[in-house]
Amino acid sequence: VACSNLDKGPEAKKICPVACIACGICQRLTGGTFYVDGNLARVHSEGLNNLNSTKEIVDKCPAKCIMSL
Repeated sequence: VACSNLDKGPEAKKICPVACIACGICQRLTGGTFYVDGNLARVHSEGLNNLNSTKEIVDKCPAKCIMSL
């Protein structure tokens, strides 16, 4: 995740243009490998091995805060 700002979406975006808005899309796409905690996307690193592709996650992130893995 490109920015570690814990503020809520609009406030975080004012400070950091790639701040997570805690929308949960990454969580839904990965079945919980990514998860939202404290307004920030986080990842269970051991679950990354089970993902077929991270391109969809990176592409679908509306905040563009998830960088290529």
